[in-house]
Amino acid sequence: MMTTGESSQVSRRVNELLANARAEHTRHVQNLTRAARHAPSPTVYSPTLPFLLPTPVIPEPAPAAQHPAHPQPKKPAGPSPPRSWVSHSSPSNPGVDLLSAAPISCSLRRELLSSVFRRLPTPWNVEEFLTLVDWCLLSLLDPFDADAIFDLPAHLRRRLVRLAALRCPLTREQLEVCWGDGYSGTGGEAIIIGREAYGALRQLLHALRRASEAPAPEEAWDTPLHLLAAPPIPVLHTLVLVKTPLPSLALLPRTLTHLSLVRCTFDSIRTARNLPKSLPLLEWIEVNECEGIDGAWFEGVDWGRWAGLVGVRLVPAPLEGLVVDGGVPRVREKENWQERVRKRIENGRMGEVEICFD
Repeated sequence: MMTTGESSQVSRRVNELLANARAEHTRHVQNLTRAARHAPSPTVYSPTLPFLLPTPVIPEPAPAAQHPAHPQPKKPAGPSPPRSWVSHSSPSNPGVDLLSAAPISCSLRRELLSSVFRRLPTPWNVEEFLTLVDWCLLSLLDPFDADAIFDLPAHLRRRLVRLAALRCPLTREQLEVCWGDGYSGTGGEAIIIGREAYGALRQLLHALRRASEAPAPEEAWDTPLHLLAAPPIPVLHTLVLVKTPLPSLALLPRTLTHLSLVRCTFDSIRTARNLPKSLPLLEWIEVNECEGIDGAWFEGVDWGRWAGLVGVRLVPAPLEGLVVDGGVPRVREKENWQERVRKRIENGRMGEVEICFD
């Protein structure tokens, strides 16, 4: 057992140890403070390399030379003439190959065919967005997949011919594939773009002529089944020709109700005299920039024979004589023949006829 004297010695020893520890800690803190106060400042290194791309010095532009103002040519008094009076002095987009698959050619064909497509018995607005079915059909054209097209339903093959008229004109062989056996793919309309497809049109017209002249088979017990089951050729009601010659009027079926001739060639005298007699059921006709056709030709057509006519679009071929010195068109001459043609078309009709000259 520890005595009182020994206990006091132990306490004194503990107090000394604590005092020494506090003194040692105080000296350590003071040393750190003095070291931080006398520490050297950090060295800052500045860049020694020059700039690789100095700011270019742009010289001030030289003052423009002062030229005397040229007198502006005087315009004729009065308002500017309507667009329909001055739009025929030159062809639409001269120099553009109308039969090419280039984008500018596709745009021109779209512009020329949009009018007739909107007025077909099954109208189509070419400005509308293409559907997924349309894009699938277009994929069959490049490269041309004859086997897949041959297996398509008739209404899709007719749609494909319309799409191809805008995107890439079909040749004779390709058009025959789209029309199919028995010409079921026509759907009653034939769209011919360029002379390469003209042969297919002639074959179609001859087939229609033979079908109309052939007697209907009589149903008897010994009649071959293939004669009774043979589907008839669809009645042709629409004919659209672009950059092709017009076939003989004797070959054209009298069932036509829509006729569009765009930059075509034909006998102007015979056509003007015989067209109304050959196609009496026409409801809509377009003659657009056809070779050698002017305002006088439109006046020579017997418009009164078309009792069911509801719309016409008449654009004469570009003529050099429509512009005089100074670039002022002879609008008075155009105004005169257009007014005379309008009166001949509207004379004696009960209903209104849509007439367009551009």
